Amino acid sequence: DALADLLGSDSDDDWVVPPPFTEVSHDRSLPQEWRWQEEDEEQKWAIVPISRTSIEFELLAAGLRPYVPNATLVEVERVQNSQLFQEFEAKRNKLAASWMDRGNPRHDANVKLLYHGTGVRRPRDVVEASEGLDPRHAKASGNFYGAATYLSEDPSYGLGTGPYAHRMEGHDGRRQQLLLVKLACGAVKDYGQVVNEETRALRMPPIRTKGPPVERYDTVKAGPHRPRRSGPGERGESDASIIYCAYEYALMYPNYILTIDLVQDLQPPEAAAAEAAATAACSFSAAVAAAASSSSSSRIIPARPVS
Repeated sequence: DALADLLGSDSDDDWVVPPPFTEVSHDRSLPQEWRWQEEDEEQKWAIVPISRTSIEFELLAAGLRPYVPNATLVEVERVQNSQLFQEFEAKRNKLAASWMDRGNPRHDANVKLLYHGTGVRRPRDVVEASEGLDPRHAKASGNFYGAATYLSEDPSYGLGTGPYAHRMEGHDGRRQQLLLVKLACGAVKDYGQVVNEETRALRMPPIRTKGPPVERYDTVKAGPHRPRRSGPGERGESDASIIYCAYEYALMYPNYILTIDLVQDLQPPEAAAAEAAATAACSFSAAVAAAASSSSSSRIIPARPVS
């Protein structure tokens, strides 16, 4: 909420952008915090590094801490894609107007800030595309809620040992990147933890009212789920998250590229348990070997580690 408030702030003190990004936007419909290089007259596209001393950076870091306390935010880059932003704003305004037409008292499009992992693709390569996060690139089968772009409330859903965050080369897998994305959720279909043939076959949100005119939900919400596994797990697992699914690129604007260092990978419980069991087995084998080589007259029986 604090970051959302900041993104609507008019105070220049809140924004600290290093040179050479010093020029304000010519187009006043763009966010007031955006800055450009002086020679960039067209002001269509830029990735701008955010100062670590800014309130903007600190709020982004504070948003990570409750979910991934073993993570350090090392770099933030703001994505400034003028065309994509204006398409997002047009869609957002359309949804807000639609909500008012339906008698909903809210004056917005139910916008949320969510995390998205780009996997093997660099986030920069994804946001350089004119459509940004384009659900048309999603897998046609195998996903819980069909061919969509999946976003999570909890960044640990994408970080760690899973397949979602982008792992940067040369850091032993511990430096990873996520996108922080604005999603205009609009009217949301909440599936909870239901996953079945119908949800896996989705290519667009389900029908909301049969009409006429027929109206569909704007987005889908579900979970909490774990990466590639349905449900939160028996004990509630650290990487489980509520997820949102978008089926149109214009519903999303990728606001930031976050670069994050992990002290250690976030392991799913079964992986941690397997590692602990392997360690215990090695310890037991070592103890047996030590006992066998001991020159004691009494028989030594090592205690098996408690699992």
